[in-house]
Amino acid sequence: KQARFDNVIQANKYFYRCPLNIAIISHGNERGFAKYLVEKEVAENIEAWIKSVDKGFYKVPYFYRAGTAASLAKRGGHQKEANFNPDFFIKIRNYILVVEIKGDEDVSEENKGKLKYARKHFEELNRKQRQHKYYFKFLSPQDFSSFFESIKNSSYKDYVSNLEAELKPNG
Repeated sequence: KQARFDNVIQANKYFYRCPLNIAIISHGNERGFAKYLVEKEVAENIEAWIKSVDKGFYKVPYFYRAGTAASLAKRGGHQKEANFNPDFFIKIRNYILVVEIKGDEDVSEENKGKLKYARKHFEELNRKQRQHKYYFKFLSPQDFSSFFESIKNSSYKDYVSNLEAELKPNG
């Protein structure tokens, strides 16, 4: 009996810019994002990309307010510390785009914490070294098309996704 792989994306080898022979992408939103990475128009504008594993690849520490909806509405709850691994790293010349993928409606206290502390983390990394400049991006499927357009037209440094705008304090 032959093995069946319903979620395999086969890419033209000239547009596959990942240094690994295979990229394992287990979540639907991440697969949707990866399909863009192997399109000719996108691949021509990036040098390399890598999909990190879910745990143990590159952890970013963050804090957020945890509690019930009622306690959080009253500015209550308790502070919780955690770590996350950004989903993708994309290299364009001396720039590294660090991308976390979520669902379109994934506006939560935890994701607000991830955005806030990941930005601080990569700003600190940029201060400590000059070889590459890192930009953290928080995306959902509604943002994929416009994000990849920003790569094609070189405006990715200033790109702000709809999800990021919703996750920002007072935004």
